[in-house]
Amino acid sequence: MRLLPIAAALLAAQLGTAQADIRTESFTTTAGLPTGASFLDLQQFDTSKGWLQQVSLTLTAHLTGTAKAEAMGSGGLITLALQSNITVQLPGEDTSAMLTLAPRAQSTFAASNYDGLRNFAGTSGTTLTVTEGTATATETYSFDESAMLAWFMGTEVMRLPVMTAKLNSVTGPANLRFSTASQNSLFASVAYTYMAETRFEPTLQLQLQLQPVPEPSTWALMFAGLGVVGWLARRRAA
Repeated sequence: MRLLPIAAALLAAQLGTAQADIRTESFTTTAGLPTGASFLDLQQFDTSKGWLQQVSLTLTAHLTGTAKAEAMGSGGLITLALQSNITVQLPGEDTSAMLTLAPRAQSTFAASNYDGLRNFAGTSGTTLTVTEGTATATETYSFDESAMLAWFMGTEVMRLPVMTAKLNSVTGPANLRFSTASQNSLFASVAYTYMAETRFEPTLQLQLQLQPVPEPSTWALMFAGLGVVGWLARRRAA
């Protein structure tokens, strides 16, 4: 006897039970940000794990520092502001592709005429102190374009340039004495969403058994037997 070919049926069963295995893998990194340029290092996605579908980059910038002011003559409204503009250059040839964060802290103070004490306190002076976590900016950017995904693929660490500009300011009455000092930090988390290798459920096996198919000679004997049965039935009817 010959065996019935079942390759096509098996393939159909496999395709019917295949499931897309979607997973997400995250990496975190930090970067110290002095005024000027720095770099953010991100681990690329290892394509041996599957097919990259989306990249989500979450950036969190923190601003800390102090701003001080003293009205040395007549009083008035004093406004203290600490702010930084942090930009991250995306990979690729487009130099205008930037991600921007702008953490900011501000306070106002109604100063009297100079109180005789140059201590940035009292009735004619004020100090703004910004501690970790009080001036924060967070943004999440997602990419699924194939051209952008290609830059994130590999087994190395990719370096994204980071530029920081301090935009601290103090405004108030004439004869105002002031100073500002601030620092920045940047935290990044990159999440890679990818499709792992296709998997099949255990039921895929279906306990398939190869069923024998009768040979042509066997089919002939079966049809001959049916013919004899029919002939005997007609004789009895007669």
